[in-house]
Amino acid sequence: MTPQWFNDHPYFINLLPLLTAVTNLVICGNWMYLDWELLTPEWRIALYDLMARPQISCLKLSEILNINLVPFAHFGHLNKLFLKNIAPDTSLKDGAPFPLALQPFSRRSKKIQSLRVGACGEALDLLLSTMNNGGSFDISHVTDLSVGTYCFDEEKMADPWMSLLDLCCKNLQKYRVIYEMLGVLFELTSFHPSLLNLQRFPNLVDFSILLDFKRFAEFDCFPMPQVLAAFDGLSKPSNPISLTTIKIEFKFDVPDATDSLYSFVAEEEFWGNLDEVLARPAFSRLRELWINFCSGNTFLHNEDWPATSGLITSEMPESHRKGILKLTAE
Repeated sequence: MTPQWFNDHPYFINLLPLLTAVTNLVICGNWMYLDWELLTPEWRIALYDLMARPQISCLKLSEILNINLVPFAHFGHLNKLFLKNIAPDTSLKDGAPFPLALQPFSRRSKKIQSLRVGACGEALDLLLSTMNNGGSFDISHVTDLSVGTYCFDEEKMADPWMSLLDLCCKNLQKYRVIYEMLGVLFELTSFHPSLLNLQRFPNLVDFSILLDFKRFAEFDCFPMPQVLAAFDGLSKPSNPISLTTIKIEFKFDVPDATDSLYSFVAEEEFWGNLDEVLARPAFSRLRELWINFCSGNTFLHNEDWPATSGLITSEMPESHRKGILKLTAE
């Protein structure tokens, strides 16, 4: 939705108080950014009031410009938070970050358990600062964390990301890395080292990573050696780690007619190397290794798939023998 849509429909503000059963709230700009400053004051107040309701447990914000995050200091009722492509109003970052007249919206305080962030470095930095200023907002106990790598460096994610990990790394049980591409004009870059430093998470049980297979091939930037190095690091020392589930997903984005899934798989030495690493004593608690190929194209469901799955199975004999290898295509 655009600011123009909101401002052209002020009567919808009167409907918001009627939505008493809402627990999940999504505000996004979709195909174009929603500039918060262009909303009328009435709309901004109404949306903040909606976000501040104690029954709102899940909040998703994406593609939003110039949003004031000061009220988030008192959003201690949230259990899940999703921030993607957020450029906040930073004018209150220096000095006293909260107006003295601002009262807590809710006395009910939780700790956010699930957090997903991407291209929102300044927003994340501001939210972290609220935790040092007496608010109820708390992301220090996150157990389920997802991060999108798109524009990680350009959006100043590195420093606040490291600060976030310092807070929650010991509590983290589920971690997902989404190496996403938004548009064909952007070149792929390598992972920031902090994204795959899995050794920081002593209680990690579930790790998953989503990779755009075809785009890696186009840019000759296949990151699987980095992924393999992350698992290798986990295997030293050899004491069993907590990890029970690994999921590696490969996204095929509209391959042309000549593409073959089998040829992609056959060209990589990753499968055998991964099998060797995961056979080490440190991974003795591993129960599921999911390798999934995601595409709406029919070539994943024709004769190419049996040959491909058979090839991966033959390259990963130890994982297959243990019964942990799960191959899927969708």
